Amino acid sequence: MTMKNRHILSLFIGLLLLPNGAFAQGFKVKAPLDAVTETGFYKIPVTPELTTYAKADLSDIRIAADSSVFVPYINRSEIKKPSQDAFISCPILSTATEGKYTMAVVKNASDSGTASLSFIIANTAVQRRTALSGSDDNNNWYIIDDAIWLTRSYRNNDGNFIQTLSFPFSKYKYFRLKIYNGSSDPLKIVSAGIFKNPDTATVPGYVTNPAASFIQKDSSNHNSYIIIKNKTPYLTGRIALDVTGPKFYDRAATAYVLYSAADSSRINEPVASFTISSGKPCIFNINSQRAYTIIIDISNKDNPPLRVTGVTTSQEQQYLVAYLEKGKNYSLLAGNADADAPQYDLSHFKENIPAVIPTLNYGTFAPVKIARAVTTPPAKNYWLWPTIIIAVILLSFLTYRLMNDMKKSAS
Repeated sequence: MTMKNRHILSLFIGLLLLPNGAFAQGFKVKAPLDAVTETGFYKIPVTPELTTYAKADLSDIRIAADSSVFVPYINRSEIKKPSQDAFISCPILSTATEGKYTMAVVKNASDSGTASLSFIIANTAVQRRTALSGSDDNNNWYIIDDAIWLTRSYRNNDGNFIQTLSFPFSKYKYFRLKIYNGSSDPLKIVSAGIFKNPDTATVPGYVTNPAASFIQKDSSNHNSYIIIKNKTPYLTGRIALDVTGPKFYDRAATAYVLYSAADSSRINEPVASFTISSGKPCIFNINSQRAYTIIIDISNKDNPPLRVTGVTTSQEQQYLVAYLEKGKNYSLLAGNADADAPQYDLSHFKENIPAVIPTLNYGTFAPVKIARAVTTPPAKNYWLWPTIIIAVILLSFLTYRLMNDMKKSAS
């Protein structure tokens, strides 16, 4: 009991001496929300500007009320889930990890064959090189593709993400995924299946990032390199290229992402592999991440290079949904590298939030002013000495109680 009292006293003194507004310490930027005209739920759009300050998973964003307390919120993205008849579930017959590899065997549930296979995988911040094989008897295996990458996923509302693998059309009855783990733990594969139309499996809303610059370099090694530079490392989940070329073309391409101008550590880690084909829009998705420079490697083989005439990067449209009260002043805080994702009770009451709610925007971001100690003569801090005296008296009393308890225990 005595130790508990001492902890309470320390906490009390610490709170008493805490500067006003210290709850916002660690956040770099702040923006005022528009006035709340009626009490209720609002959705606050996550703009490209906000994501340049926030962490990739948005875990350091906070909504502050009257510059004193944080307001609970949930993330909501406007993604249309695929209908049940658009997805063919494929049973996972076995999953085993031995040494540096994980083997997952999936039964092909499509009668007509497939050129893609989708896995539901728990969110991860790593990439893994993967090989895909096929078999008609689950015994003799034949390679389909030995250079597939399972990419990162930083955010998903239900904790999982869809990883769709594209490969040459195949009618094998079984597929085997061989994932290289190295010395790390394996990925968690939740389920597998085939989307009847993989291009429209999910239809998220996207918001376009500010215009990016780009250049094209056609190399003597029969490859073209498209180097895309965002003005700042905007969160990016989709990239679209405007391409011109001969009447018929079909080129393999690989995408790489650099997080900053000074960091090229991931230059050998592809984030997406896709095909650029005539008659189809060149739009491909990557797992949402900060992207300062994006490099597209197009394999021309013996064909003349294609010409890229335009580039657009975009990010998934997300919202912060919160219950706000009329008459209060609210603001957004972001840019705290040490902040963890908040855990609010509101996440357990999503069904109570209306499907259609008004949008609340915010103003320009500005640096958060750091509270500094005020250097004034000691005589003017009238409150300080009484506080110290009271603290000393309480501490002396608790120390006396502690000594008595120790004497009683010794006797």
